[in-house]
Amino acid sequence: MYKACKTQQSAKRQQYIVDCLLRMWCRQSYDSITVSALCQDAGVPRKTFYRYFESKDDVFSFALDSLIVKYESFAGPYAPNEPHTPEKDMEKLFSFYQTHDFILELMLRDNMTGVVIERTAKYIWEQEAGAQLRYTSESSMFRQMAVLFSTCGLFALILDWYKKGYPCSAREMALVARQLLTKPMFEPLS
Repeated sequence: MYKACKTQQSAKRQQYIVDCLLRMWCRQSYDSITVSALCQDAGVPRKTFYRYFESKDDVFSFALDSLIVKYESFAGPYAPNEPHTPEKDMEKLFSFYQTHDFILELMLRDNMTGVVIERTAKYIWEQEAGAQLRYTSESSMFRQMAVLFSTCGLFALILDWYKKGYPCSAREMALVARQLLTKPMFEPLS
């Protein structure tokens, strides 16, 4: 697990290591990046690296969590009198990934999209359940499964939309996603 920084200088150094990982990842596969190479690229001793992270995967986890925080800032609060709708929320999500699609490219290239889905679902669940990640009742199990199902589905739509070169707008994707989440997928059996 990565460590929380106590000073602004430490936070900047930690973010710099993350930025170096992302730059290296653009040039080579994620699996080929070593902690030693990352430290060399970042110009930091291994001791400094381990002050912030336990492993390269912790750096990636930090990058994903930072992406979620960036999304929250990107989505921002609604303007006064602006209707708060699921379509608008999803439109913001599609727009965000469209402007940050370099990370989609990297994850697709190295088959790491599952990690993002898992991390995002965990983050959402922690926000809603106060970090209680075990089933405490049938209703909490249903809620956790619903969060995972919708997160996976939305991310799959984002990836497909990206791979096809954004054939429609973020708004149109949000409307499709809303319909998929609210309408039955199959006709009832007679």
